[in-house]
This record gives sequence, C-alpha cells and structure tokens, in this order.
Amino acid sequence: MTQSALPGTVATSDRVLHVLAVLAQQGRAMSAAELMEHTGMARSTLYRQLARLKRWGFVLESDGGYAPGPLSLQLALGFDLASHLVRQARPGMVELSQQSQESVGLIVAVNDQAICLDMVESHHSLRCSFEKGRSVPLRAGASAKCVLAHLPTTARDAVLTGQWGAGTPEREAAHQELEAIRQAGFATSESEVDPGVWGCSVPLFGASRQAAGAITLMAPNVRAQGQEAALIRMVVVAAIDCIPLGGASTDFNLMLRHGRWQGAVQVLQNACVPGSTPAGLCMVLSGRWQWGGETMEAGEGLWWSTAAPPSAHAALQPLASSADTPAIAWVALVPGFQPNRPLAQ
Repeated sequence: MTQSALPGTVATSDRVLHVLAVLAQQGRAMSAAELMEHTGMARSTLYRQLARLKRWGFVLESDGGYAPGPLSLQLALGFDLASHLVRQARPGMVELSQQSQESVGLIVAVNDQAICLDMVESHHSLRCSFEKGRSVPLRAGASAKCVLAHLPTTARDAVLTGQWGAGTPEREAAHQELEAIRQAGFATSESEVDPGVWGCSVPLFGASRQAAGAITLMAPNVRAQGQEAALIRMVVVAAIDCIPLGGASTDFNLMLRHGRWQGAVQVLQNACVPGSTPAGLCMVLSGRWQWGGETMEAGEGLWWSTAAPPSAHAALQPLASSADTPAIAWVALVPGFQPNRPLAQ
C-alpha cells in the first residue's frame, strides 16, 4: 500500500484534509480506487470526504477522476502573494540562477514531503526543473535530504522511523548520512530522483536560526561534471545571503589577493577545528560557541594565517546550553588558486 500516511495516524476530523493533501501531492486527477490506496480509507468514508470537498470547490470530478478544484487555485495564489519566505529568497535565487546559468528551486518540508515553493528556470534549452508545487518524499535527492537533515530532531527521527522502521540498519545508515549533511552544510545528489540530474541543496535559516527551507541548484550531469565544487560554492554563498530571513543581519566581506588564495564557504552547526586548514576564518551566526577557554556569541569569530600542527588543534564547539540553534560561517582558505579552476573538495 502506497499511503502518504497510515490510517491509524489520521484523526477522523483530519480525513478530509488527508484526501486533499494526497490530491495536491500527486499533481494529477486520481480515481477513487487510487485515492483509497493512498489514504487507506474505505470507499464509503472516502466518498463522504470527496462530497464535502466538491461542495466547497476544493475538488472537481470529471470522467471518474478527482482533481484539485478552483478554490485550491485561489489558495495557491494567496500563498504566492503572502509567502514571506518566497519574497525573501527570490532575489538570491534569481542571482544564483544568473550566475550559474542553471535552475534554482526553493524547497520546504511538510510532514514527510519536500515541496517546491518557487522556481527560477535556467535559460538553457537543456535544463532541469523541480516544478513549482511538486512534492517528493523526504528520502532521496539533495533537496529532500537537506531539509530532512535540518528538521528539529523529533520531527527528523519520526520521518526516519516511518521510512525505515525503528532500530534497523537502514535507518542508522540514513541517520549517519543526514548527520554528515549537517556537518558539511550542504547536500548533493546525482540521478537519485530524476535520471541525469545533479543537484546541490543548502539550508536557509530564519531569524530564530531554525532552518526555514533550502535552496537547490539543479543541472544536467553533462554540464555539472567537473564543475561541482564551483557550483557548490555558488549555492552556499547564495544561501548565506538569504540567512537573515525576517531578522537583522551581520555581514562580513572577505578580500583575497588575486591568484594567491581562494575561500570555500560553509555554514556549520557542529564542532570544527580552527588551524586545520592553511588559513581561514569563522564567525558565529547564532548560538554560543566555546574555543579553549573562550566563549563566542553571534558576530564574534577568529582567524588564522598558518596551519597549526595536529597536536595544537582545539575544537570550536557549540554549547549545549545555548537557546538558539548553533550556526557558524566557516571560510577555509587555500593557496595556489588558479582562475577558472574549481576548488577540489
């Protein structure tokens, strides 16, 4: 049974919303038999919900199929006009698309689905696109894994258990993959959802430092091959520009001597080690962090100009007592940059 939610998990009062959610996720007209399969409802129960939705204009019936109705379109139009996240992220998405010449999407997690809220299309005749309004399970692909990795722990654990079962090796492997994504600050995938598509997804943090969604760059494998590192940097920088969603921003500019240094930017939420790269800097975006005997808060940071020996490394760690979700902007500087040559990962 390919249900979007198990019957026992849907309250009686929520059944009508469950039917509407399934229709929205599928993006096509569905027969009563298909809806029964996806919702787990008995035929009589399903027809009662459909009758209510048709009466209010949320569902249309045609030739034995059911599809979202005109009132659903009005809801979508209202969302486009009122969505704060879309308004805030749109300029950065447009700039990223122009810089990379690839398609860029804005993705959020709703229940166990990753949903595309907005899309900036590439102008190439061969391009990749995550259709606006389309949803996919929080299971495969850069977008789904990125937003899942940055959900609150309880919500993330519930999705993993629902997908893989409690205590299974598959669940543990998925958990470890998500932890690696949180550590890296981005997720990439190749042909996991759509064949021949490479993607990179980076979380967008709201004023509360909770992830509000993610921006994802999508490119055909044939254009992304050999350019992955450069594309990843573009997406990370674009996401940092979108970080102050609804709140004040703390910006910093980094000027490098041309041909001598190149900076790779990440947003990290776990411990990192200053001095582990030839040079670099970091700045606390949220939460409280400890390095040696020093405590740093938002807007504070440190820099280093030479790599320290491993014995001298001290980890910069988030403090568990911090009320805000920890996040730090991390810039690793490496020498010997050559123009138009991607930085190796």
